[in-house]
Amino acid sequence: MNAKLNIRLPLSGMPMNKLLFLTVAIAITFDIHAQDRHFSQFFNSPIQLNPALAGVIDGTYRVNLNYRDQWNKLTNGNYSTVNASGDINFKVPFRKLQQDLLGIGASFLSDKASTFGFQSNELAFVGAYHKSVGKNQFLSLGFKTGIQQRGINFENLKFEDQYIDCLLYTSRCV
Repeated sequence: MNAKLNIRLPLSGMPMNKLLFLTVAIAITFDIHAQDRHFSQFFNSPIQLNPALAGVIDGTYRVNLNYRDQWNKLTNGNYSTVNASGDINFKVPFRKLQQDLLGIGASFLSDKASTFGFQSNELAFVGAYHKSVGKNQFLSLGFKTGIQQRGINFENLKFEDQYIDCLLYTSRCV
C-alpha cells in the first residue's frame, strides 16, 4: 500500500515575483529603526520628523535652526540638542509632470548629555518626490540617508556593583 502525504504550503501557488516582493518587504521591515528627537516643538524641524516633508513649503527654500537645553536643574549636567537643516523645492523638468515637485535637503543633528559624556552626531541628506493628485494636493515619497557617530565616556559612569560591600546581599562574596 502506497500512501502519499499531500501538503500544500499557503504560498506555493503564488507567482515567483510576488513571492520575492513579499520576502523583500518583510525583510526590510525587520531592519527599520526609529528614534524620536528631543524637540518639544517637533513640527519646527520637519526634515527630522519625516523626510517626505522636504520641499513642502510656501516658497523656494527653508532653513531651520533648533536648539533645546533640558534637565540642567535636575542633574549635574544638561542634555542639549542642536539641529540645523535646510531644504529647497523645484518643479520636475519633464513636461508631463509639470505639476509635480521635487525636494532636496540636508540636516545636521547633535545630541550631548554632559553628565556621562554621551554624544551623537548625524549628517543626513533627504530627497522627496511630490506627485500632484489634485489642486494643492500631493502624494509624497521621501528618503533619508546619511552618517551617524555616537560616543560615550565610560569613565564618568557609575554602576551599582561598584559600591556593594561583601557585608550586603551579593553572591560574589560567598
